[in-house]
Amino acid sequence: MRVAVIGGSGFLGSHIVDRLLILKNKVLVLDNKKNFLNTKAAFKICNILDKDKLNNSLKNVEIVFHLAGLSSLDESHRQPFNTYKNNIEGTINVLESCRLNKIKKLIFSSSLYVAGNHGGFYACSKKACENYIEEYSNTFNISYLILRYGSLYGPRSDLYNGLHKIIYQTLLTKKIIYEGEKNSSREYIHVVDAAKASVQLMYDDKYLNKTTNISGQQTIKIQDMLEIIREMLKIKKKIKFKSVKKIGHYIRVPHNIKELPLKYSVNPHIDLGEGLNNLIDEIKKELS
Repeated sequence: MRVAVIGGSGFLGSHIVDRLLILKNKVLVLDNKKNFLNTKAAFKICNILDKDKLNNSLKNVEIVFHLAGLSSLDESHRQPFNTYKNNIEGTINVLESCRLNKIKKLIFSSSLYVAGNHGGFYACSKKACENYIEEYSNTFNISYLILRYGSLYGPRSDLYNGLHKIIYQTLLTKKIIYEGEKNSSREYIHVVDAAKASVQLMYDDKYLNKTTNISGQQTIKIQDMLEIIREMLKIKKKIKFKSVKKIGHYIRVPHNIKELPLKYSVNPHIDLGEGLNNLIDEIKKELS
């Protein structure tokens, strides 16, 4: 298939590109940066706010993965207008390009925050995007998949990523100081597993025009996760917790229990210990 990955140079996007290429798809990456690019993929510099370039770039494409936009909760809190421009207006531009180019399927990267009362302007923007996608589907018969991702970790992440930031700071300071609730919990999923799930869903019409959660198979408390990291890095000092109110961040679950879309998991999946070891090795190289 001819697949375009908008945001394909990013953390999750680059792994989706790798998976698509393994399965012999023809891949076009559209992004405003060229990081982590698989050389077997075609590449074009393209900003989703540039409607004409976007329309031209999606000619002769069958399927579009849309992963571009502003993804940091803290950044969204500080920049509500930029969140609107990049996430909502940008997504409308993608939808228009899909309509004009008669794209067979749009796969949208959303978040578990959409179904809850957390996430601030970021969650607002993702909710709006989902609503626009559903309405475009109803009005213009555009097929779609909405994928709500949980807490991703793994290679090619950066300091905006929760686990990457914790490990990075621990390696630098030789101590663990966590700003947030010690009783917080997360469903971590390795980015490679998330990419596999995303591409598998692309082929499965059972999930067409539906919303699906992609998150970890078990819930782990932040306190337990930090203990695992402390043991792996041989940190002798005890973990310190700073009670800092983080705008939009959830404690236990980002979504309402009453609203539970389909959940999709891959088996076999990457073990948490293995995934953390690999991430630690990558960050050590980054610091060396």
